[in-house]
Amino acid sequence: MKKSEEIEHKIYRIREKRRQYVTFRLHEYSKRKQVGNNQKTDESLHYHSTPIDNLAAGVSPPRCNDGNTLITMPQKLSFIDNTEVVLSIVKKLSATARNKKTRKVILDYSEVDSLDLAAECLLGIVAMEATQEHSKKRKKLHFQGIYPKNASYKRLIKGIGVIKSLNIKHEFLPSEEEKKLRIFRYVNRNRRDEIGLDTADTNARVSAKFVDHINACLSDNQRQLNVQARMKLSEYTGEIIGNAEDHSGMYHWYIFGYLDNTTKEHTCEVVILNFGKSFAQTFEELPKNHYAYKQVEPYVFLHSAGKYFGPKWTKQDLLTLVALQGNISSKNESDATTRGQGSVELIEFFQNVHKECTNGDHCGAKMTIVSGNTRISLDGTYTMKADSKGRKRIALNADNSLYQKPNPSAITSLGNISFPGTIIAISFPMATTQTELLENK
Repeated sequence: MKKSEEIEHKIYRIREKRRQYVTFRLHEYSKRKQVGNNQKTDESLHYHSTPIDNLAAGVSPPRCNDGNTLITMPQKLSFIDNTEVVLSIVKKLSATARNKKTRKVILDYSEVDSLDLAAECLLGIVAMEATQEHSKKRKKLHFQGIYPKNASYKRLIKGIGVIKSLNIKHEFLPSEEEKKLRIFRYVNRNRRDEIGLDTADTNARVSAKFVDHINACLSDNQRQLNVQARMKLSEYTGEIIGNAEDHSGMYHWYIFGYLDNTTKEHTCEVVILNFGKSFAQTFEELPKNHYAYKQVEPYVFLHSAGKYFGPKWTKQDLLTLVALQGNISSKNESDATTRGQGSVELIEFFQNVHKECTNGDHCGAKMTIVSGNTRISLDGTYTMKADSKGRKRIALNADNSLYQKPNPSAITSLGNISFPGTIIAISFPMATTQTELLENK
């Protein structure tokens, strides 16, 4: 074949490839256009939110007038301090999103005088999921709202909350105002990394960036994580993310971090949450002869035999508490398995931050864990300690014994108000003295 013919042949092949590519794109476009113009739209082409499914289950939507649904926020919109009320509002919003009569949702924050990161992020997630569900439907779901009077709460909503989740750009904070905030936001919606890639996986990358965020927050207040503490925080953040995927059976997980440096009290807030199975569910689904179930069985037996269980202290509550202990995990297969450290390390980090914040006085640092129907509240009263065998334990009672009932103020059964997954919410104020934040020994 002559050189000129080779060139012509190459040109032909290039044109043929382009023609096929354009034809494919036009075919896909025409198919989408046809679906969009068809009143009987194929619902299978729409995104369907599993988180909203789980949150809205069994909840009646609020009244809808002329397509408008008003959701009035309570005064104390704090997940850490008012968990049940916040979950009720989140579930109500989820049920509203599923109400075919609703065309506009109005979120009224006007009476709110207490707002935390966890509550606002939950509302933002539901709003984002609902908007995604309606994105390809003929009739869209619109959001409107009334801001709270408090300027710092308004910044929270705009900087990382509902406004950011809905991507309402004309309501975003001015760049100069946003620079005064420390914001970390990562949303993983039903995505898992491919196995065998050479690049760092999402878990490792997100954990590293999250540690950078925490260190930046501390740096703003003349504090620092040392190298060893940075490594440990990254490790157990990564394990919590891994557990969220492996244990829950879903890949919907989120990490948020927030610090407003313009307020009088610089309070750092962190939220790690995932949808899926609760801690208790992962143990309840195990065969009775499974190694991991045999780890928790003695505690279940003694609490049952002692008739400790009742409306305010259930088997699910016990399993949730036991799941937080060192070297206990539903994924453990033998004594050599080392799963079950992420939550332990996070609690220890919280304890250390609490000590650094307090300087001898109680400063209000708090941590709340909700998994399924169980709420655990930590404020430094109870700490993680090693037992006689060197295993790290936090039993939430004076003797630090899992064979005894915990203090009811530290762990609560939420009854019918449950979260379909696990939420870890941390809030701690910054101290003003310069020091180095070390890991607990």
